Amino acid sequence: MPKTGAAAASRFRRRYHAVTGNLYVYIGGEDRPYHLFDVPPDQTAAPIDQFLAGDSGVVQCDAHGNDNALFEPKNTGSAIPDPQQPPPKECGCHAHCRRHFVEAGKTEPDWVKEFLTLDKNLYKIEAEIKGLPLEERSDRRQSESVPILDALFDLCRQCKDDAAIVPKSPLGQACAYALNNEAALRLYCTDGRLNLDNNVSERTLREFVIGRKNWLFFGNPNAAKKSAVIMSVLSSARRHSLNEWEYLVDVLSRVSDWNPHLDSWENLLPDRWVPSPTPPTEAAALVSARESVCPVFKRPAALRH
Repeated sequence: MPKTGAAAASRFRRRYHAVTGNLYVYIGGEDRPYHLFDVPPDQTAAPIDQFLAGDSGVVQCDAHGNDNALFEPKNTGSAIPDPQQPPPKECGCHAHCRRHFVEAGKTEPDWVKEFLTLDKNLYKIEAEIKGLPLEERSDRRQSESVPILDALFDLCRQCKDDAAIVPKSPLGQACAYALNNEAALRLYCTDGRLNLDNNVSERTLREFVIGRKNWLFFGNPNAAKKSAVIMSVLSSARRHSLNEWEYLVDVLSRVSDWNPHLDSWENLLPDRWVPSPTPPTEAAALVSARESVCPVFKRPAALRH
């Protein structure tokens, strides 16, 4: 199933010094409708490989260097893929591709105008097919988006062959990025579940990054993992338009008196959660006290959807 990911740097406080690790977010598909954060205390590719071990679906990402080991044929030089467990397919992000061309606009405005016009047409199609059945989305992409992609990559090759465009120039690098990831940038047209970009990951990651400006660093790697768990729960609840405070109060109250023989843990997940018909006394008191102190937590029903 499709998943998206994004990364940002995070700092960890160790005994005598601070070290830098990556902050990852994984956005599950419709079969796994959750947001999961991971904050490993290093910047290697190993945490991604471990998290997605055994996954043979589609992963949408931004061609970050740490993602390369996941996909074939990039990883076939170091190991022979297991035919019983093929690696996931890579789906590229057109927002990142577009960003490279925008940066080249200062030096090559005429070339870049052509690229951005094509890119704008791709996003126009996505706006028109939003909410349509998956099969219809895929058919529209095949008939309308694929020809635009053909034109875009042909333009990249023309640019690459132009002696006036230096390979190390911003435009030369933008074309190289697009051509090196052509297969990944085309993949979304084959499956209506996939998106043109992974901006949802970037937006979700920003929730954590904004907080990072306040706390600056994590006390230690264990504290980072616990923070990631809390943010995963809150962000997943937000994805399903839940009031995070009410959800946490209800779930934590029920967990404290949980009987696994009467109910399943899965029923507490954000997409399955149903508020207690009669909230525990302590939980009701907490919610009431919170709303009286800070009414913003009592959001109107219209804002929850």
